[in-house]
Amino acid sequence: MNLYHSEVEAIDGLHQKGFIYDFQFDGIDLLWVQGKLSVKAGNFMMLEAHEFTDEGKEETAFAIYGVLAIEHNLKGILIDHFVQPSPVFCNRLLNQYV
Repeated sequence: MNLYHSEVEAIDGLHQKGFIYDFQFDGIDLLWVQGKLSVKAGNFMMLEAHEFTDEGKEETAFAIYGVLAIEHNLKGILIDHFVQPSPVFCNRLLNQYV
């Protein structure tokens, strides 16, 4: 996994690795934006995670994930903006197949 210094670098790097689709959270599931298709929890994996902070702040402001929708063989990007991340939720997503 590469270390990116900005969100633009992360998105560009993920695109170069074939993560070309857009995903959004839909509860604990994901929505594949282009296909307007729900991907149920357990049917996707977070293959990469990159956290970024807002300038002048120390806490994480958002994360960019490289996502694989297993059943549909789709690789895409999920951008998650948050004030305070939920460690339990993030760990569950990142470790669901470990």
